[in-house]
Amino acid sequence: HFVIRCDDRTGRAEVVPTDRWRQQLDASHGQIYGYDYDGTSIGICLIGDFSTAAPPRDQYSSLYTLCQGLQQRLNISKDYVYLRSEMDRYSNSPGPAFPAEDSEDGWRLFRADIDVIL
Repeated sequence: HFVIRCDDRTGRAEVVPTDRWRQQLDASHGQIYGYDYDGTSIGICLIGDFSTAAPPRDQYSSLYTLCQGLQQRLNISKDYVYLRSEMDRYSNSPGPAFPAEDSEDGWRLFRADIDVIL
């Protein structure tokens, strides 16, 4: 539903809503080994390789702001925010260098390939 990319030259991030978000269509990322999360999830993809380096600060900040806004607007508990690797045991996405933790104010900070299950 959302893509967050970062300009390599400027370091500035851009949040891009996809047609699936604008048209309120089901996701196309949540069919994971016997479970179909497509109708009840929001997909967020960070562009980048986070196997050896964390995302740039602006990209991570954009992710946090987007997720916090979605959680507030849609009343989504942090308990329903998952990394791809938490849903799919065969995935290592978003990568070991991506910081994922719960923030002090109760919002889930996370990595690339995030699925929000409603």
